[in-house]
Amino acid sequence: MTAARERGISLTSEGGPLYLDVGYAIDGQSGWEHMLADLPLYKDASTFFGKAGLVYSPTLIVAGVANGSMKYFRPTPI
Repeated sequence: MTAARERGISLTSEGGPLYLDVGYAIDGQSGWEHMLADLPLYKDASTFFGKAGLVYSPTLIVAGVANGSMKYFRPTPI
């Protein structure tokens, strides 16, 4: 993480349960990918993530219910 910060590179992780995402933030990650596993996200968590300056970039093809998004975003094979 130190080398990435010295070069101005953001660090993202896979993401997962809320406690894991909070741990990433405490460890110095700048964000995570994939869906937030714990919704709704309550004020204490959203305030923490906002003040930490974290970013969240959902990977839409795998977000949501199992295979639900994949069926929506990928065309049906012929």
